Amino acid sequence: MALVAILEILEDVSVKVASPLKSIRSYCILCSGGSTKAVAYCPCHGCGTSFCPLWPYRFGVRPATVIRKMGIAMLSPAMMPSPDVPLEDLPTNPRLYQPEAK
Repeated sequence: MALVAILEILEDVSVKVASPLKSIRSYCILCSGGSTKAVAYCPCHGCGTSFCPLWPYRFGVRPATVIRKMGIAMLSPAMMPSPDVPLEDLPTNPRLYQPEAK
């Protein structure tokens, strides 16, 4: 019975399957408690914090696209804000983020 139900779903052309990159984006939003802002400034880049292999893909696009549209700061762990910085102090739009000079 279950196989028949699966085959019926697969035959339905209205069922949309997310791309792998969009699935990663959805997972990252879920992991960050539903906050897209928390995804943008996710501290799981492995530089002094935990490491997530999905981190470079958290925006749902290829890393080269992120660099082109938002700048290198969003993919450079050294330029990311410290996990101690409250999200409220960071811009909602990641394109406006300017890393502090160290």
